[in-house]
Amino acid sequence: MIRHYIYGLSTIVWGIVPVWFYATDRISAYLAPNFHTTALIGGLGMIVLGLFNILSAGQAVDCGHDHGDHDHDHEEPNPLTSLALMVLPVALCLLWTKDGFSANALTRKGLYDNDRSSAAAMLSKLPPFTRESLDKYTPKTEKGHYKFDLTQLFWSAGDEELMGVFDGLPAEITGQIIAEDPSLNPDGQRMRLFRVFMTCCAADAQVIGITIRFPDGLPDLAPQTWITLRGVVEYEKIDGITNVLLRATDPPKITADPNAAAPEPWKLPGL
Repeated sequence: MIRHYIYGLSTIVWGIVPVWFYATDRISAYLAPNFHTTALIGGLGMIVLGLFNILSAGQAVDCGHDHGDHDHDHEEPNPLTSLALMVLPVALCLLWTKDGFSANALTRKGLYDNDRSSAAAMLSKLPPFTRESLDKYTPKTEKGHYKFDLTQLFWSAGDEELMGVFDGLPAEITGQIIAEDPSLNPDGQRMRLFRVFMTCCAADAQVIGITIRFPDGLPDLAPQTWITLRGVVEYEKIDGITNVLLRATDPPKITADPNAAAPEPWKLPGL
């Protein structure tokens, strides 16, 4: 009978994790938005299953055959050991997780990868891109800076048509700041601005980044701080690869994570 309590309590703890992550929006660091509700439903289901195990633990269970003159060995495992083995790993993971990628993980996922050759064929099939096209579809700030998405600048490098339009433009972009790869930082004035994109979950996340040059000195910012930055779009070749480079003209402004949901009282979907 004690096994029912152990399994039930463990299942409840496991179910609380995705429900808690959903309620606090920590789930955004691990799953794409389309999968948030699925994780919530799964967590609630586990809680219900755990409660069922606990509530049914007191019911007598018939072995289904005659015991005769001998007894089964019904020795129960140590409840504290069993509970620790099932719950402790989950608790330690929750305690140590930072809800984000380390610098090494970002590097493995392509933070400093400037190879855009895979997009060349796709870009070649698009209609001609002109300054008029840019002005038609890209908003500007009150001071005339184009509000670019970081991916727009990233994929422009190496495409002669796009570079011809973007080169020298004033731009405003938002992303997370981190130190530049030393091999891409010959003058010591550079950092990297990046964004993380998830299709399903953190395991398939891809990282896209561009170089930022600070002629007046590097800003004193903690790694992975979200900032909005204004500068001038430039291009350069390093080891035969054309890279986009944004020359900062204004001090960076710390901003909120645009992927984070606005804090509000939590409730079940549809209620």
